[in-house]
Amino acid sequence: MFSLYSIPYVRLLPNRSLTRPIMSPPAAAHPGRHQVSSVPNQRQTLPVHPPSFGRNQLLLVPNSTCALLQNIVNSFEAPIRYAFAYGSGVFEQAGYDKSAAVQAKGTDGPMLDFVFAVTHPDHWHLINCISTLVITHYTHVCLGLGRTLCRACRCLWFNTHVSMDGVMIKYGVTTVDTLCAGLLNWRTLYLAGRMHKPIRIIRDDARMRLTQQVNLASALRTALLMLPVQFTQHDLFSAIASISYAGDPRMLLPAENRGKVANMVARQEVQFRELYWRLT
Repeated sequence: MFSLYSIPYVRLLPNRSLTRPIMSPPAAAHPGRHQVSSVPNQRQTLPVHPPSFGRNQLLLVPNSTCALLQNIVNSFEAPIRYAFAYGSGVFEQAGYDKSAAVQAKGTDGPMLDFVFAVTHPDHWHLINCISTLVITHYTHVCLGLGRTLCRACRCLWFNTHVSMDGVMIKYGVTTVDTLCAGLLNWRTLYLAGRMHKPIRIIRDDARMRLTQQVNLASALRTALLMLPVQFTQHDLFSAIASISYAGDPRMLLPAENRGKVANMVARQEVQFRELYWRLT
């Protein structure tokens, strides 16, 4: 049993060196002179993350699943800076029969869900539209829109029901800037809320790892405010998983599975613990 008063504060940035300003060389190296940047208003880059920073985000999956996810991402010719997979096709959920899903969809497994973060989404989609392997992911209407489509889908664009490597996938494309802003600001929880839960990172990025660590710490703090003084580990993870569903109108629909939070936590408690225990 946990107690709210027994949990230390959450460290927003575990590596304190990331917040230190970059200092000029010692005075002895340049006697009588003060080191001034030759470029005005030059943005100082953060130091390189230590190897252990954000390791809680690197969740394990079976080798076969890992190889499949990697092959799918590598099939895209357009550059992808950050990619992750999520959902029941990656991490098991209670109340979900994979064998029944395979028979119903006629594929080698349940649908796999991806999110890709890129630098220039319009250029990314244009590369796909001239690729013989990926052009079939877009409908004829989308291909007819051309550059108009590319300008319209800079926030988040999903291609669904795409068959790759014998499985059915759907993938969303956004920008690194949009994804980072969503993780920090929580103006919507569509992506930030998804990343409160276990995901499998396929292609990593230093900026994304830092921003995701802030997102996880914010989710943990929010969940602690929602819980009573005493609670269990299961209660904590259920509160975290439910943040993105609070106020979601889909949960009012009769066709929506209202037990998805309980099903998720029941089979993914190990992954939730790996994500959050280092942040306490």
